[in-house]
Amino acid sequence: GEEPILFIATRNEIIGTQVQKNYYDHSATTHTILPELQGIKIGGMDVYQGNNEVMVFVTNHEKNQSSIFSFKHKTNKTPSGRWRRDIGDSDVQKLNVSNVEFSQPVDIAVDWVSKRLYWTDAGSRRIMSSNFDGSQPLTIAKVNLHKPEAIVVDPESRYVFWSDWGIGAKIERANLDGSDRQTLVSERIEWPRGLAMDYQNRRLYWADARRKTIESITLDGRNRHVVYQFPSGNATTDSEAPYKIDVFENLLY
Repeated sequence: GEEPILFIATRNEIIGTQVQKNYYDHSATTHTILPELQGIKIGGMDVYQGNNEVMVFVTNHEKNQSSIFSFKHKTNKTPSGRWRRDIGDSDVQKLNVSNVEFSQPVDIAVDWVSKRLYWTDAGSRRIMSSNFDGSQPLTIAKVNLHKPEAIVVDPESRYVFWSDWGIGAKIERANLDGSDRQTLVSERIEWPRGLAMDYQNRRLYWADARRKTIESITLDGRNRHVVYQFPSGNATTDSEAPYKIDVFENLLY
């Protein structure tokens, strides 16, 4: 099959780089997936890979232009071996959700089985969901949230997980319909800005930017351990503080 591609979002563009099966090649060539577009401030993204298409869903929390948009991803190599991706404003499709206004959408997750989207909105302090086309919106959680941030979905267990890094920082989970909401982590946690699922080993990882740790638990909140402790320093200024995180096979990004 095709070599896997690591998608990396900056403030206003998305780049990609190929990764090897068991290691990350720092010399790998990067290519632009989504070039810098006007009015875009990327909060989070996730990818849906169907039989004949790859769709990228992105949250935009630029002031007065908050939205969720998507585009189809196709990569082509030029004769010289360089990666090329031509995309413009006309390729970007905004998500229109019935009776829902985006306040400050931060992160987004794809349920590739049910073809639904899940996202955090820090402005309205809600966890929301809809179909890929914006239909059948559903509020997953709307109380006891201060600064909802990262979100991931596990279609196998039918859980959605999210982090809240405001007052009373925590990591929570609920069923995909919002029922049976539970707090998994609420102690020794301060700024959980990134979440990632290890689907193979059935573990949840998070990055705490203030404690400067990457930690992991089982999906029921047990067996917690610190995967990596970054060097001590001022987390608000130190570039070593972890913010986003992802898992692919035996690699942590």
